[in-house]
Amino acid sequence: MATPRKRTGCLGQFIFLAVFLAALAMGVAAITNPWIFTVGGHFRLLPQWTGAGQIEGPGGTYRIFVSFYPSRGGSRILPSTSVRGGGFICTPSGRNYQVKLTGGAPLTVWSDMNNKPFTLSTYIRGAFSSQHGPPELRLKGRWNGPNLMLNDEGTLARAFAPDGSLIAHPGTPGPGREITFAETDWWFGDPCPGHPHG
Repeated sequence: MATPRKRTGCLGQFIFLAVFLAALAMGVAAITNPWIFTVGGHFRLLPQWTGAGQIEGPGGTYRIFVSFYPSRGGSRILPSTSVRGGGFICTPSGRNYQVKLTGGAPLTVWSDMNNKPFTLSTYIRGAFSSQHGPPELRLKGRWNGPNLMLNDEGTLARAFAPDGSLIAHPGTPGPGREITFAETDWWFGDPCPGHPHG
């Protein structure tokens, strides 16, 4: 009498599907954007870069956390290398804002991102809206060895009041300030625990 096969439960199927999709994403990234595995000067297993930096702004020091991965966005006419992701902006007054990220390099990058120009833009978008909302920061600079060195082009001072709240009607950007993002471990959830969301 044949022994009946054990059926794979829903959880097992879900785990298999998750592993398969992760492997597929890594394979696609390895073919189309191999730079993400070595950017910053060392190899990483997952096609994602996570970093943190500090910048002086209205009311004191702001901490910004970013995490991004290669994406298919960007210009369809001009060569570009695009990224997408998310992050947190922690204000000196204790407020914090969870943001989405877009950006990349204005040229096609294959294997080496070092010394290439790079931008990141932050925004908030509601669940049922396609409109971008504040804080809309534009960070522009380039990779320098292990670090991502950017300038905020005055958008931080335009976005935030000294109490850490968002300016309802941002004006003209002021002087730019430098921010250096260094690679950090993954953060899960809110990297500014105990701080109220803006």
